[in-house]
Amino acid sequence: MNTLTTKTAVIKKPLGLLLTVFLGLVLALCFSQGVKAEVIPYCVEIPKNEFPVRSQPLDSSDVLVTLNQGARLYPEEKSGSWYKVPFNDGAYGYVHKNYVTAVDTKGSVSLFPGAALKEGAGDGTKTLSICSKNTEVTIVGRDGAWYQVTPYNTSSTGYMSATSITAEDKVMYNTTNDDTPASYLTVTTNNANIRSGAGTSYSIVVTVNYGAQLTNLGTKSGSDGYTWYYVKTNVGQSGYIRGDLVTALTVGSGLAGKVIVVDPGHGSYKSATAKIFDVWTSGPSGVKEKDVNLKIAMALKGYLEADGARVIMTRSADVGVLT
Repeated sequence: MNTLTTKTAVIKKPLGLLLTVFLGLVLALCFSQGVKAEVIPYCVEIPKNEFPVRSQPLDSSDVLVTLNQGARLYPEEKSGSWYKVPFNDGAYGYVHKNYVTAVDTKGSVSLFPGAALKEGAGDGTKTLSICSKNTEVTIVGRDGAWYQVTPYNTSSTGYMSATSITAEDKVMYNTTNDDTPASYLTVTTNNANIRSGAGTSYSIVVTVNYGAQLTNLGTKSGSDGYTWYYVKTNVGQSGYIRGDLVTALTVGSGLAGKVIVVDPGHGSYKSATAKIFDVWTSGPSGVKEKDVNLKIAMALKGYLEADGARVIMTRSADVGVLT
């Protein structure tokens, strides 16, 4: 009886050891190949106006910010049925996967001389091809630090390291409602262009001048090396302005609830009923009083609004005073 028990134990011990070694090899192989997490969308789009982004992955949690239809967010991970999304000011919010729409995003290879397209989300997985720098790709999804992509003019979908891809038209929003912005931007030069995209090759939406106040909605890094702000004007026009053309003002609350009227004085009289120009005062160098007044008044408007006031301008352009 003792002999049988001893033999059984001797037989079981090698089997247990072999099983342990086998499981160890399997785990090592999995980690060397890159453990595949769930692929989540690289980009999701908001389907309607005043859409709530939650502070926690719960329908009952506080609303961190509301965004309008067409706004795009970039999930970093998934928590249950919720996507965790980053914001420009360092905060994170959550959107339910059933309430947003996954959309593909264009990008390009940013590494020189190129980057490997992998079969899986890991360095140890099979290389499908090598894509040279500036190769266009469609970014479909995200798996940790890897993007799921389809290179231009191919049907091969694989994975590239996130550090090797630059996404186009990626706007990072602030955790701020449009109506109560956490920061404003004041234009610091004349003839500053707000464009349809983050670069000088994009069309001009509107041209603004020194002192104009803009709502800061988010930022984007341009291919030209500049930071571009995604902004909205006081009449609702949206677009991008280069970072060196504006200065940021932090909103305060000292003048919250106050309404202040700023009068820059008269400008050129260009109403539909009066075709002549008003007479203005000029200095010895030809500088016109009406122009200096307007620049100072617009700058004042930005500072007052940054401190919480609602400002009414009697004029905000080179026109006659309000009647």
